[in-house]
Amino acid sequence: MARKKEPEPPEWKKSNIGLMMTTSLMIILLAFFIMLSTMGVIDERREQIVFGSMIGSFGILPGGLSPTKTEGRSLTPPSSPLEIIQSDMEQMKDILAIKTVEDKINMLRGRTRRIISFQETVLFPPGGVEVLPEMKSVLMDFADVIRGSEYSIIIEGHTDDLPPQDETLISNWFVSATRAANILKIFIEEGGIDPTRLSAFGYAGYSPVVVNTSPENRRRNRRIDLILDTTRQAALWRYQKESWKLKPLTFKGFTFQLFRGKETP
Repeated sequence: MARKKEPEPPEWKKSNIGLMMTTSLMIILLAFFIMLSTMGVIDERREQIVFGSMIGSFGILPGGLSPTKTEGRSLTPPSSPLEIIQSDMEQMKDILAIKTVEDKINMLRGRTRRIISFQETVLFPPGGVEVLPEMKSVLMDFADVIRGSEYSIIIEGHTDDLPPQDETLISNWFVSATRAANILKIFIEEGGIDPTRLSAFGYAGYSPVVVNTSPENRRRNRRIDLILDTTRQAALWRYQKESWKLKPLTFKGFTFQLFRGKETP
């Protein structure tokens, strides 16, 4: 008598059960870590707002941010000095474009400085020391841009190596220093810029950009340099990095790194 044929085993029994369980476990773990990662993501903008609120609460900044009375201002902390300078430079460039004097102005940039270099004839009459009336409005527009910032503003007057043609001007030292001082005076008295941010210097013909060997070179050397400078802020930041150690502070569910003194070895 023929043996009864055993029924075919179900499809799942034919599969590798161990492989199936391992795969299922890996999927569950992956989903778990994705959920943890999602929960741990912090909105950077939200963190900045909380940090700004903390700054306002502790009164760290003069006239600083307030978590309750924003008056339309953002609670985010201020940008770095160089970012502010670059933004101000772009606005001043737009102002100069309206006056169509861009071809007589050079904009230079350094590691901690931005320089707007004006040819003599943009701001002053040839051989004169009083700012041209039509350029006072430009300086006032500049003042509106830079008034609310904190970086230093340096005004430098430069001449060529030839003595002034007008005998009443005494010397190139007088011409360069008086021009710088007159711009400084406009910024303070009419532009409302904090005087402690401003300084003015006259270099006569002792800081040329090119050698005084031709009329064109002398024209380039007769200039006024308006320097937006963050050197002091950069030096302070370097000092803090060397002299202080970071310490975490938890505030409103966020952890921030604050400075504290070095630990004694």
